[in-house]
Amino acid sequence: MLIQNVDEQSYHARADRRFAQAQVIAVDPIMHTCTLDVGARDVQSNSVLMQNVPFSPQTPPSVGDMVSLQYGNASPQSVVITGGQLGGQNSQGTISVVGAVVSLSAAGEPALQGAVQMAAGSGIVLTQASQTITLSSQSPTAGSASQPVASTGSGGSLLAYSRADHTHQGVHSVASAGGNQLSGDVVLAAGSGVSITQSGSTISIAAPPGTPVPASWSVVEWTATAPSQTYSLSASVAPPLMLLVLNSSNATVQLPSGTVGGPLVIKAYGSSPVTVLPAGSDTIDGQTSWVFGKSSSTGYIVLLPAQFNSVLNWMVIGLG
Repeated sequence: MLIQNVDEQSYHARADRRFAQAQVIAVDPIMHTCTLDVGARDVQSNSVLMQNVPFSPQTPPSVGDMVSLQYGNASPQSVVITGGQLGGQNSQGTISVVGAVVSLSAAGEPALQGAVQMAAGSGIVLTQASQTITLSSQSPTAGSASQPVASTGSGGSLLAYSRADHTHQGVHSVASAGGNQLSGDVVLAAGSGVSITQSGSTISIAAPPGTPVPASWSVVEWTATAPSQTYSLSASVAPPLMLLVLNSSNATVQLPSGTVGGPLVIKAYGSSPVTVLPAGSDTIDGQTSWVFGKSSSTGYIVLLPAQFNSVLNWMVIGLG
């Protein structure tokens, strides 16, 4: 009699009205049906129950779940369970879903659930059209212009890339005529009769200005490669003689001893003074030394040997 009353309630529940959702109070896993409480009361204040409501075998509900109801046709008896509700008394942890993604996360990161949003990262373009999300790589385009060699290094900021066969405009290598090509850090060194100076990004290469020398004179060029160097004139170099002191840096010229038969000209290139020393007891205009070239970048002294009482005295007959 009790079963008949329950069946009648279930029939009346289906016949009298349609319900959109109900709560599961019993599950028959063999017949894949449920007994549902639709939340209504009959005239005797009893809960209105729906018996033998089928559900999909892939998504079996649990007792206490709130499920959605769907009708296959106009008949109230065509009701079926479509799925659990993610709200109210039906917690997410009680839903068993087969063949679906339950969470989303990056490798090693916490699992995300609910409304998960995807954000575009560096080099990635993220677009959405209807139900389709497209991830595309933001590939840079090839540049069409090459950059010349710059005075300072820079990482650049453009997205365009250079092709593997790109070239840069600039000095490829440096070499003397017929010499080996040099690259990398190349250093210029001053040679005989040449001075090299650098100021900022400017390198100046200079040779001493030409000095007219009579054809019968001897010319000796000496480059002081370090400060305070001394050059000793040899007595075998017979005057008349012109000594060119190149790149003078507090240099000293030692005069030869003995009888000298002609004049001597010493010309200095540089801002430092040049000291001239006579040999032994010889003198220069009665002095034991002579300094010239203090006030200008070049200077000269003209000496004429004269013998007095077996003592050689160099007379200064020109100074500049």
